[in-house]
Amino acid sequence: MARIRKLLVAMGGIFLVAGSLLVGSLAFTAGAAQASPATCPYATSCGGITSSTGSAPPGGTVVISGHGYKPGSTVKINVCGTETVTVTANGSGEFTTTITIPSSATPGTTCVITAVGTAANGQSLTSSVSVVVTSGSTVPTQSTGEPWAASMYWVLAAGIGALGLGLFEFGRRRRFRTNT
Repeated sequence: MARIRKLLVAMGGIFLVAGSLLVGSLAFTAGAAQASPATCPYATSCGGITSSTGSAPPGGTVVISGHGYKPGSTVKINVCGTETVTVTANGSGEFTTTITIPSSATPGTTCVITAVGTAANGQSLTSSVSVVVTSGSTVPTQSTGEPWAASMYWVLAAGIGALGLGLFEFGRRRRFRTNT
C-alpha cells in the first residue's frame, strides 16, 4: 500500500510539473506572438508593404498593401523586375492594389515586388515583399489550422496539471489517513 501511495504522489508530481511547464511554454509563446511592435526611430523605415499571399502562379493576382507613404503621393510598384504599376497613397499614407504576376514568370522562382515612393517626412521610401511563383493555385500566407487548435493546447495543459494535482492530493490524503 505504501508503494502505491508513493507511486501516486510521484506520478502526481510529474503530471503537475509537466502541465505547469506546458502552460508556461504556451504563455511564453503567446506573449512572444503578441509582442507590441518597436517604435520606429526613422520615418523612412516605418513604412512597408505586405502581400495577401506568399505564392501565386503566372497570371495569378496578389493584393499588395502599403503604409508609411506621404498622403496623396505617387507610389511606383515594380513587379518581378518586368512591370511597373503606379498607385496613389490615400490621406493616411496607405494604399491597396491588386497586381498580376507576369505570365512570363517561371514557376519555382521568386518574384520580388518593390514599392518606391515618398515617405511622410519627404524622404524616399522603398520596401519589398517576395512572392514564390508556383505552377498551381495561390496559397495563403496565413495559417490554415483549425481556429480551436490553440485552445485545445490550453485544455490539454490544464488537464495534465489537474490530473497531477489530483493524483498528488489523493496520494497525500491516503498517506495522512494511514498514519492517523
